[in-house]
Amino acid sequence: MPTKAEVWMVADTLRAKGEIVSIRTVRRELTYGGSYRDIGPHLATWKATRIYQPGIELAGLPAFLQTTVAQTASDMWEAAMQVASKQLVIERQNAVAGIAIEREIRDEALAAADKLELEISYLRRDVERLTAELSAARS
Repeated sequence: MPTKAEVWMVADTLRAKGEIVSIRTVRRELTYGGSYRDIGPHLATWKATRIYQPGIELAGLPAFLQTTVAQTASDMWEAAMQVASKQLVIERQNAVAGIAIEREIRDEALAAADKLELEISYLRRDVERLTAELSAARS
């Protein structure tokens, strides 16, 4: 089981080489390997502490621009999430309205089916009565 220090050392080395730092790449470089479950928490702490942003770092931007780009991306993501959340609320309202309409249509159809079943029962009774009258008339 790798220690926090081992994971951090490997992660720092990979970062210094300009390689992507991931559980897979760290695991490959660890002397005794380790499970994803053991490496993951240490690497997550490392990424948070070192403010690791691989896409931005690989672009070779200066640190102050990396921060600006990361903040801009975060702001854009937040704005997109707000728009998506508003759209989700609208879609949910439309779904609720659609469900209400479908239920109303279903209830009308069930009422019509009930009415037809009652009518069928009356007609069956009439057929039985007429059949009995016909039989009586024939005899």
